[in-house]
Amino acid sequence: PKTVDPTVATGDGASRPRQRRPRAAEPPQQALPEEGFQRDSDVGGSASPPVPVPLPSGGAGEGARSGEPSLQEDDAQEKAAPTSPSQVRLVPSASSVTSGDPLTVDVAIANGAQVSTVNFQLRYNPQVLRFVPPAQLGDFLQQGGVPADLQAVESAEGGLVVVSITRPGQAPAEGAGQLVRLNFIAVGEGEAGFSFSAAQVRGPESQSWPASFRTASVEVQP
Repeated sequence: PKTVDPTVATGDGASRPRQRRPRAAEPPQQALPEEGFQRDSDVGGSASPPVPVPLPSGGAGEGARSGEPSLQEDDAQEKAAPTSPSQVRLVPSASSVTSGDPLTVDVAIANGAQVSTVNFQLRYNPQVLRFVPPAQLGDFLQQGGVPADLQAVESAEGGLVVVSITRPGQAPAEGAGQLVRLNFIAVGEGEAGFSFSAAQVRGPESQSWPASFRTASVEVQP
């Protein structure tokens, strides 16, 4: 192995010990932040306290978009829906009348739950019956003294009455009662031919509730 002389020669022939160059001081190493934390820059010579970094959370709400209803909200809406259908039916004042006689037809509801609006079209035979406005609002959608809105208009061709009854506010009607009374006059012999179409029962948020609509038979004698 090669031997290194620890002395160096000078100009006068003397020798002096070899001087070593001082090593550059290494900068102090900063400790790495623990997992889940980050540190601010060391500006004033002192380190800032660790700041927690929120981590993404998983679970049932992960990936849900803003404004979309949660599963819990959907479940609440489903639980609020009626468990059985409302029953709407015609109740005529008589099952048989003579031509020229008046006929009143009540539209009644039973098993109503969270009802705010009832819409329907009632068809009839214009050769046998003639509609006589105005219609009279029943008591069902006026529970608690709430004034309901009634619209009952006959089509230009006749043979069809379009009815809409709405209860304002967020307190729907419950139970049974009369929705509306329609008035007719018998004008010819035959069957009245009542039938429902476009019939709906709705809740306070315009939800469509299950419902059944049943007609009745009326015969007009000569």
